[in-house]
Amino acid sequence: AETESGDLSAAASHVWDEHLRDNLWTRVFPGVPEALALLQQAGLRLGVISNAEGTIRALLERIGVLDAFELVLDSAVVGVAKPDRRIFELALQSLEVSADRAVMVGDSVAADVQGAWGAGVAAALIDPFDVHPHCAAPRFADLLSFARALISAK
Repeated sequence: AETESGDLSAAASHVWDEHLRDNLWTRVFPGVPEALALLQQAGLRLGVISNAEGTIRALLERIGVLDAFELVLDSAVVGVAKPDRRIFELALQSLEVSADRAVMVGDSVAADVQGAWGAGVAAALIDPFDVHPHCAAPRFADLLSFARALISAK
């Protein structure tokens, strides 16, 4: 059992090191490029706030979506993480957008929704598996359905 524990620890350490070297979250969900294009065509300004390990900008570039965003805030780079309202305020200040004119779209109730609300920003939750039915924020199956709803409400 001790050897298995050591092997698991070594494997976890290797995976973490690889993640820090080259972000392992590289899957682009269906509809994301189309959603980003729709939002840009509607004249909306887009930014990313990520609780990443200093790797989010490189990841966005590698998967081909970095150009869609005016701002990329990585918690490891700026020194504050969601749900701390300061990271949302930093994004608003950087984009010169007031909180009442912004919306945070994310997949975490605690970090994204509650964090945004703490900064006075509206929030929407991407909840593809309907695991947060009691979340008070508007919920969407994917980014494309959010984008279509936002644009049609504009």
